[in-house]
Amino acid sequence: MILLLSLLIGIARADLCNQWGPSEYFGNVPQIADEASGLIYSRQFSNRLYHVNDGKSTSLIVSNAEGTVTKEISIDEVKLHDVEELAYGSCPDDNKKYCIYIGDIGDNGRQRSFIQVVVVREEEKFSDSIKPLAVYRMHYSDGPHNSEAMAIHRDGSLYIVTKEKKNGVAHSAKIFRNSIFKPQGELTLIGELDLPYLSKNQDVDDQVVTGLTISDDSRRFILMSYRRAWEFNLDLSESIISTKKLRLGVDYQPIVVGQLPQQEAITYLPDQKSFIYSTEAGEATQGQSVNIVRCLE
Repeated sequence: MILLLSLLIGIARADLCNQWGPSEYFGNVPQIADEASGLIYSRQFSNRLYHVNDGKSTSLIVSNAEGTVTKEISIDEVKLHDVEELAYGSCPDDNKKYCIYIGDIGDNGRQRSFIQVVVVREEEKFSDSIKPLAVYRMHYSDGPHNSEAMAIHRDGSLYIVTKEKKNGVAHSAKIFRNSIFKPQGELTLIGELDLPYLSKNQDVDDQVVTGLTISDDSRRFILMSYRRAWEFNLDLSESIISTKKLRLGVDYQPIVVGQLPQQEAITYLPDQKSFIYSTEAGEATQGQSVNIVRCLE
């Protein structure tokens, strides 16, 4: 049975940020990340960002926040179709080490028989080319979906949130789960989030999910759309509230972000009180910034 996001009473809840500050300059998108679709901040090495380009690229891009010190790493022995997201978490073979998860999860035509997640171990110094630690092939339990949002929970669960848009109308995003430790071929549908309901009278670009990041303690997560973001005071490993029962300021909080063209990449920073995001606007990415939004209280 699908869990339509129902609250577990009595479990300690994290506190939402009551007031987010304005979007500010944090750094630059590297020039070689000309369709940057994923973004993560290292927990092992300071001032290190990872980026990935949209499409069939088999490269992982490492940079500093300024976007000036960069390295492009070729990932061997993989064939990718539509890379859309990056995630960061424990390695499947050693939960004391960190790995980078590359989400080949895009499917605009909703025709793919499987999606892929490529796992790369984080290193202090990467060689020019590397072999993946693992490649997971999986399919959705209810047929193909397009997605640009993926993140890793602290318990080793992998979450994918779909981008639901048909005939110019946004629909509820579906949330699927798998495990990085014991991956299954089929993703499990665990619930839905009705962003059109939470953003009534807004444009469709406000209502489709383009990015996901989960806090380090996994008690909160942020969804990004093309024009805004929402922080949710929900642990995805628990049952989740029906969208219509979510309480503004308690269970979720809308976040006004300075709009970047085709913003699709977002990640919490290590302090868990701020996040950064960037753009996937092709050639327009050149000279584009990585922006930061900080919690003020």
